[in-house]
Amino acid sequence: MTTAISPGTRRAILVVLLLAFWLISLRHLTVAPPVYEDEPWQASTGWKLATAGVFGSDLFAGLYDMDRHYYGYLPLHPLLLAAIYRMAGIGLLQTRLEPVALGLLTLALTATLAQALFRDRRVGLLALILLLLLRLNSAGPFRLTGIPLLDTARIARYDMTVPVFGLAAWYVFWRTTARPTGSERGAVFGYLLAGLLTALASLGHLYGAFWLPVLLILTLWTPSPGRLRRAIWLLAGFLIPWLLYLPYVLADLPAWRAQTSFYGERFRLLDWRWYLNNLRQEPLRYALWLPDDLLPRLARIGAWLHLLGLPAAALALMRRSWRRHDFAARALLLPTVLLPALMALLIFLKLPNYLVLFTPVWCLTLAWGSVALWDRLATARLGLRATRWLLVALLLAVGVEGVTRLAALETAAAQTTPYPAFIQQVRQWLPSGGRVLGLHNYWLGLEDYDYHSFAVPILWADPVYTSPPLTFGAALSRAAPTVILLDAHLRDYFAHHPEQEVELNAWLAQHHGRRVASIADATYGALDIYWVQP
Repeated sequence: MTTAISPGTRRAILVVLLLAFWLISLRHLTVAPPVYEDEPWQASTGWKLATAGVFGSDLFAGLYDMDRHYYGYLPLHPLLLAAIYRMAGIGLLQTRLEPVALGLLTLALTATLAQALFRDRRVGLLALILLLLLRLNSAGPFRLTGIPLLDTARIARYDMTVPVFGLAAWYVFWRTTARPTGSERGAVFGYLLAGLLTALASLGHLYGAFWLPVLLILTLWTPSPGRLRRAIWLLAGFLIPWLLYLPYVLADLPAWRAQTSFYGERFRLLDWRWYLNNLRQEPLRYALWLPDDLLPRLARIGAWLHLLGLPAAALALMRRSWRRHDFAARALLLPTVLLPALMALLIFLKLPNYLVLFTPVWCLTLAWGSVALWDRLATARLGLRATRWLLVALLLAVGVEGVTRLAALETAAAQTTPYPAFIQQVRQWLPSGGRVLGLHNYWLGLEDYDYHSFAVPILWADPVYTSPPLTFGAALSRAAPTVILLDAHLRDYFAHHPEQEVELNAWLAQHHGRRVASIADATYGALDIYWVQP
């Protein structure tokens, strides 16, 4: 490929793109999207790590030792949050700064990988533009633009840890494999480090481990000798962090079994029908066309580019790999195909958040395909050469669609209640020293109270998770709240469990519960606040 961008120009454009992402992500960060239920939940473990040095959550105290050992998700994201909280204190802004910073690293790593693989500055810059502007999903209350990286980097979940460490592992692997000369000790260190970074991706979320088969296959696909030895070092590096995590699991194995039993339907690995169902449901993750009317659906430029452009670019990579024995083409082709295939087969939950695992890879593939097509058309006869402007028009259309999605973010922010303002309304009705029982959705901003999740007494009364179960009234007495927060989610739950609603009302009457406030909010719904005599 020819290169028409100087190193200085590339650096300047790269800085502008990274700065654009940073500014877009910081704008309205504590407003839009509304706080997602997982954010306070996961922040609670980071906060306890920062303040007590314990990986647990006081939100769920009394349920399977969750306040002392937490196994419901993996520790990397809470560890990063704990580091931020130690330096800057706790708050929604500090909490969401972590995924934004990880998104910035994802962009930088994508550009670095493009340069390492193809030595063409255009590929990396175009990949970054696509990551910033290429729409894939339909929009929703928590995914305001439909652009995977921008949406995922605004929600403080573990999702953004995976692409950072996965791409870093891929880069280290490539640099180690592609180095023409070097000591054996350096190669061993490189493969160990690549395996370790892959393990860290999987300690953000288990699907980060999908990078391991990608790198192992690439290791065995290289033409040079010593492939098996390199694969062993890669696997050893992957196992080291997991062996360090193992004693934490063994420290409270009954609690690990009990807590992970919540996720049994996600790991039915011995049932072949489970795999078929996962594949059948996979289109739901992409939500390409819903819920707009017909004309907006057909006008989704980003969706069409993914549906048509990705297979074409992958076929071009396959041809290049086969005919030229180009290892860089193999290194890009394999994760482009294998990562989404493993996601479809093995991940039960069809959340669009998980797409961030491979959207940087897809944007690299689309960028490489676009640049390769541009160069190929440059040497074609005059009539075909003119079609390059159709490619320019297509990329401009992608940009226009992306900019309209950024405008949608502005509109959503103007219509959304800032979470700190909503929590301030709640705080004025909470007596100091009270024990608050409410959904974990509202813990962030109320972390200085003795706050407990309403899920705990519900699970104490559930025979599936507690044997023998308590009556719901007894479960409430065991939780011993002095303040109860009843929101629309709980009202909906009790509407489907009327027997528990009867027990709740009887318990409130027995403990002289009285409603002291009703907060009606357009974003977070109606919230009733009850004071209760202990």
